[in-house]
Amino acid sequence: TTLIITNVSTSCGCTAAVEDKKEIPPGGSGIVKATYHTKGRPGHATKIITVTSNDPVNPGYQMKLDMTVVRDIDIQPDKVYFYNTQHGQAQTVTVTILGKPKLPLKILSAQSNGVVTVLATTPNNEQATHRHGATIQIAVPATQPIGNFTDTIKVQTNYKKKPEIDIDVLGEVIGKFTFSPHS
Repeated sequence: TTLIITNVSTSCGCTAAVEDKKEIPPGGSGIVKATYHTKGRPGHATKIITVTSNDPVNPGYQMKLDMTVVRDIDIQPDKVYFYNTQHGQAQTVTVTILGKPKLPLKILSAQSNGVVTVLATTPNNEQATHRHGATIQIAVPATQPIGNFTDTIKVQTNYKKKPEIDIDVLGEVIGKFTFSPHS
């Protein structure tokens, strides 16, 4: 009998899937096209696509989409958070920037807009994975006043596709007493 597809769904909003035909005759075939939105999602991922149909044996057929996203430039973490930083105490975070395997990525400079401080930029070459880049030490100074703050680290690279990278920095310096909620 004719297979009637009633729904195609995915396991999360980062994946979309659509069928090319709602009805497939006996002996026919159809295509389910899936798209995974990789922005902000490097590394390994597994997503499930469920095709619901009138099939009496398997009315909810599941397909597994298994992948590893490799970016040209991988930033870990891709955003820096300095929350619950005690007033009068400095806090430091390390960010690692690596190019894809065999990409000779060099970090030329890293500068903040003035709230946080870039303490050091150290070349980082992973021999086992053939990845090159740097680690960047970012600090909130002990003199940062109480309250929320934002900043951006501007990173200059030798990579023509992405010569400048912005790393968002968000944080909050707290005093001896905190109020929750803030207002």
